[in-house]
Amino acid sequence: MPDYYIELTDGNGSYVGRIYLRQDPDNGGEEGTSVEGIVLEMFPALTVPQAQWFYREVNLENFCGAEGLPGKGWTVRPHLTLRVRAAIRLYPRVSLDSKRYFSFWSSNPQMVKGGRDREEVATKWWDEWGSSEMVHSDDRKLVLARFSEKQKVKVCPGWLVSYPWAIAEAERLDSQQNGPNSLGTRFVTAVRQKIKEAFQAMGQDIDELLKKEAALEGRLVPEEAHDG
Repeated sequence: MPDYYIELTDGNGSYVGRIYLRQDPDNGGEEGTSVEGIVLEMFPALTVPQAQWFYREVNLENFCGAEGLPGKGWTVRPHLTLRVRAAIRLYPRVSLDSKRYFSFWSSNPQMVKGGRDREEVATKWWDEWGSSEMVHSDDRKLVLARFSEKQKVKVCPGWLVSYPWAIAEAERLDSQQNGPNSLGTRFVTAVRQKIKEAFQAMGQDIDELLKKEAALEGRLVPEEAHDG
């Protein structure tokens, strides 16, 4: 089974660029392996503009607090990336829990930006991150190894947000059709509901974002995209 995704255009106001539906494990179905589950996955705040807006607008408790997504079966964990343009060159190991990680970046918006010199990131900024126990001190040498002197570093304090279904449950739901006035299977409806739940936790409406996508592409959004 290949990965499937919904792509949301840069500039439409979404904190998320792509929403993935993939098998677990990724190599499930290959010789000697089996598919154990289906995972809905997205990466909020993966780019600098997304992250700058995310930390200004998103409510910590609604997103990663006990009553937020983690309390509804989601895994929400830090996904810090250092990039050159669109290419991710380094995933620093993050030691902070989700709430402390969120609070750090909310309190330090000046660090969520691109065009940074690799020496600055590997020294001054790494010292600050290390003093907050966010990163491993040994990883600073990787910044100098992965980025050339001329390359500018983009600091993107993103997230990995995922929701799993055991394969038996996914297959059971996918074998059941929705009612006569609704298209698709119950699994499709469950995926839509979970996508809405994740975006609502970030204070966004996925239906409105999809409408913007349709306007940008000059086409109508299929009715079933808003169904359920």
